[in-house]
Amino acid sequence: MKNQRQIFIGTKNGLYIFYEYEKNKWYSKHHFLQNKWISSISDSGRWITSLKGEIFYNKNGFSTREYNEPTLMAVFPKQRVWCVYEQKDFILAGMTPAGIYRSWDNGVTWDVVQNLKKTATEKNWKSHQGQAHLQNIIGHPKKNSYIYIGIEVAGVHRSKDYGNTWTDITFNLNPDVHKISFMHEDLLATTGSGIYKFEESKKIWTKINGLPLKYVQGLSVLEQKREFYLNCAKKPFGRWRINLDNISNNQFGVFKYSSKTGVYTMLNEKDSPTNGAMSKALCSNSLGEVFYGALNGDLICFNGDSINRLAKLDEQIECLKLYDEFQDSNNKLKGDVERK
Repeated sequence: MKNQRQIFIGTKNGLYIFYEYEKNKWYSKHHFLQNKWISSISDSGRWITSLKGEIFYNKNGFSTREYNEPTLMAVFPKQRVWCVYEQKDFILAGMTPAGIYRSWDNGVTWDVVQNLKKTATEKNWKSHQGQAHLQNIIGHPKKNSYIYIGIEVAGVHRSKDYGNTWTDITFNLNPDVHKISFMHEDLLATTGSGIYKFEESKKIWTKINGLPLKYVQGLSVLEQKREFYLNCAKKPFGRWRINLDNISNNQFGVFKYSSKTGVYTMLNEKDSPTNGAMSKALCSNSLGEVFYGALNGDLICFNGDSINRLAKLDEQIECLKLYDEFQDSNNKLKGDVERK
């Protein structure tokens, strides 16, 4: 069917692509990269990363109907790759241990960004697993040369020169950063102690109060309505603990926040089956639909007062991207370089 919406789902066992054949009814058509632990899907759909240190490439991204298996572009032994950020002339990849690799030739060759590597060594960033994770790379909505990174247990850093040099702007923010994003020109960060907005003139991060649960992971921004969506829990847990009996004693919620009213609204049922399996897999669209994928395999859509369980996978869900060619045509970058 032409113009079908698609959800790209990254799991511990590869990439699934679901198609919508009726309203809120989806079916799985493809399963690629089996046995690969998928960690991210780029905004264009062309780049897919894995926690085995791999980056995969597909020239057509979301726009192809069959989505041929991506070509292996790079392998980084003993490192995890968490994300890829695309600009017109270069690509950045975020790693564990915390660091950035950059490619000027559309992924053919990669070099480490030395300035950040030096900073990481000096700060001795470490986490509960031994090393910090560079999980987010985003650009400024108006300043092309400005790039921001979010590092779990090492805070937020900014570059004003396309990633050549970096400045730590964590200041008072909890360095346990899970997700960063812009809402207009406001920089937001979800952390292990809530969600914060950066006030650059004061060099401080201000907590956006009212959220009943403090451990915040996923974040998706709806610019048109000045709203954002997030998922959070009472206390930390995640992919390493989903087999423990922690569902009944750990509150969980998917929330909508309106900057117009300053109010959080809980979208999920209080006793959600995803309570013990929270992930960062959260995305939304201009229709107000919120898609959430849990580590127990539940794929859920929240839309107003309705809750629709779209699928149940036998895999941990790590990341989501919704592709609707009518609404998301801006996913295609202008002036993309061709792979050589």
